[in-house]
Amino acid sequence: MGAAAVEALAREALRIHGDGTPRTRHVITNLILEIDEAGTRAQSRAYYTVFQAVDPFLLQAIARGRYRDSLVRTAGQWVFARREVETNLVGDVSQHRR
Repeated sequence: MGAAAVEALAREALRIHGDGTPRTRHVITNLILEIDEAGTRAQSRAYYTVFQAVDPFLLQAIARGRYRDSLVRTAGQWVFARREVETNLVGDVSQHRR
């Protein structure tokens, strides 16, 4: 899936506000990256928290979870071979989802 397809999917699923954005910030923490000795494959794990600031709400966390990724190095660039997204806490997403 290319960048244009990802953007189209996001615009279809997410509420876009007056500034042209979903008014969110995704914060990635506790990244663990393991690269094989040949430097051609990698595994990563990280936590994510999605914050949103939209009237009438103050800045708040609206989702939290974990990423588990498999990456491969192709033509000198790292690309995702697989991404697992686990969402384990959800707050008020009424201003985020359509």
